[in-house]
Amino acid sequence: MKRAGEGGYVQDDPGWLHPLENHLGYPIKDAINNLANALERENIRVYHGCRPIDISSYLSKGLKVHRRNELISELRKMVMSDTRLSRFDLDGRIGEVKKSYDNGKLFLVFDDRYMIEYAGHYLIYGGEYIANVLRDHLEVLLEKGTPTIITVDLPGRMISRPILEGFAKDLLTEWTRQVINEPKSVHMRDCGVELESDLDPKYIVGHEHPLVIKDPWNSRQEYIVENNCCRTTPQA
Repeated sequence: MKRAGEGGYVQDDPGWLHPLENHLGYPIKDAINNLANALERENIRVYHGCRPIDISSYLSKGLKVHRRNELISELRKMVMSDTRLSRFDLDGRIGEVKKSYDNGKLFLVFDDRYMIEYAGHYLIYGGEYIANVLRDHLEVLLEKGTPTIITVDLPGRMISRPILEGFAKDLLTEWTRQVINEPKSVHMRDCGVELESDLDPKYIVGHEHPLVIKDPWNSRQEYIVENNCCRTTPQA
């Protein structure tokens, strides 16, 4: 969609690739393919949202794919150990939450800003499945752990080709917009990577704790993070 009266494009319009294609003199699909080929040989910075009680378990064991049976076992332990959940019908609720797409998958995103702004439930409640099962008792999930973004340098060869080409297209689109318009910020995008195997901890390069997260399950109200993981001394 073009901006009225300006002859330009809105932030995420694929039309930004038209002037780039005209400048290159060859099909934009070739440029996307060439960039994807280059990205396959590089490490790509991606992010994972979670609420760990002990960050060292991630740093030593890596990131794990969603294993439904293990999560259900964790839920049973939580229900048995918390008197507030003594009347909670866990099996009935598990039967209601039938979403199975996540099983066997691990999700990472290219843009951590989007996760903080629109997908903060992964950080605030520590995972979508357990939070869905305990939807009426979310306060239980807020008492332990710290909302955390795990930083990963993922080899491009581990990313599926369609996702890599989509990422290359997004990069070229934004690069062209930056060159032409010189905007003050980089457009936020909702895109990421799906892995179907556990991720070795050697790819984890750091972690951080956002100060404020928008909660999509609470009308995008601001959730103020209490950092129980990495205490820092305030600057004088």
